[in-house]
Amino acid sequence: MAIKTALDRFNTMDLRDYAGMAVGIIDGKIAFKDKNPRKVMKRLLDQQEDKEVALICVPKVKMAMSL
Repeated sequence: MAIKTALDRFNTMDLRDYAGMAVGIIDGKIAFKDKNPRKVMKRLLDQQEDKEVALICVPKVKMAMSL
């Protein structure tokens, strides 16, 4: 069985309830959210080094996002 990466977990998450917010994910689970991505990033940086963290900014419904 392959290990799921943060990107694999992100691809299966339903983020509609977080539209317009920054979401902090720790070990594949949504840990906190805020409209200000700086606050979320600060909280992520405060985590232990062995944690897998990700910051995702979820666009609003009528907004397009490109990577």
